[in-house]
Amino acid sequence: MRSRTYAYNGIILGILFGMAAGAYTESVPIGVIVAILGSVVCFLVIRFLENMLGKGIDKATDAVANQFAKRSQKNEPASGNLADRFQASVPSQPIATQAGAFCTKCGAAVKPGSTFCVKCGAELKKN
Repeated sequence: MRSRTYAYNGIILGILFGMAAGAYTESVPIGVIVAILGSVVCFLVIRFLENMLGKGIDKATDAVANQFAKRSQKNEPASGNLADRFQASVPSQPIATQAGAFCTKCGAAVKPGSTFCVKCGAELKKN
């Protein structure tokens, strides 16, 4: 899962807080105390936030994976054979066309009674 942590940045933040507190109060001991306490607190807060975000991301990832699994089970044929999936979408009978229902310009099959060819746009003659 997660192996990288940014909690060590809390130590840098704590030192910065300590420096700011020391400069504000003009007291070195207060700055050192604030730096130590700030480092610990910032480290723990960042670590806590990382864990909470990580758990949320893990739950969301699991939920998405479960939804994909459910959908694939619904769409999967009983045999599990890949050929069965494609046979269902291919019509078993060829599409019947009437004799002479072809475009005179490009030769594409057209519906009887059509005015224009859907492939090339040529106007069709009515017989």
